[in-house]
Amino acid sequence: MASGRMLQNRISKSHKMTRLSSDGCRLLYTWMLSHLDSNGNFYADPVMVNNLVFTRLGKTAKEIEKYLNELATEGLIVRYKINDEMYLNYPDFFEKQPNIRPDREGKTDIPNHTPESILNESGSNPLEEKRREEKRIYSQVIDHLNNQSGNDFQSRSKGTQRHIDARVNEGYSLEDFIRVIDLKVPQWKDDAKMSAFLRPETLFGPKFESYLQEAKREAKRALKPNPSAFRTMTAEEIHGD
Repeated sequence: MASGRMLQNRISKSHKMTRLSSDGCRLLYTWMLSHLDSNGNFYADPVMVNNLVFTRLGKTAKEIEKYLNELATEGLIVRYKINDEMYLNYPDFFEKQPNIRPDREGKTDIPNHTPESILNESGSNPLEEKRREEKRIYSQVIDHLNNQSGNDFQSRSKGTQRHIDARVNEGYSLEDFIRVIDLKVPQWKDDAKMSAFLRPETLFGPKFESYLQEAKREAKRALKPNPSAFRTMTAEEIHGD
């Protein structure tokens, strides 16, 4: 690892640095820069950061953790986890260190980040969260379809997931799936021929948009007042005579 890194003077004009709550946080960002390996990585454990960077400043690990959270919120660092160890990376490291020569530096003991290892501000992995959210919508959609139609489709079916994914990728939401199901089940459930089509590949297939638009039209129609439901009351009815 090199004995230092380049600090460009444009840092004094940075809006992100200005928004940091304290000079202690700004100092951590600049001092930590000199400790980064040739990939722009460093340890993210607050205790280690405090011991290695703020060695003689008398800061607590809790203060360092607050600073790291701020830096992550501003996008000045990204944190990642590999084998249960926390690390951080300066995302603009190579842009601001144009003359870096990794081949001239010693081998780092910090593993480089991968898309799967990067954590968001809440400390969880965005890709893992996306997978969990996908599993949730699979089960929510299929559970609703089964409850309404009396069928027993499995949300873990790859074919079913493929149809749901296709619609989600087009921007449709859970509410849209519910609307289509609530439209088509009453229409087809008691029809011997059409009830067979109360299945994911039909409901969530290429005609999904047309079904959804039909559901929206039905919803608007239901909101319109029915003129036949209203009539002018007679004087006797009003006064109870």
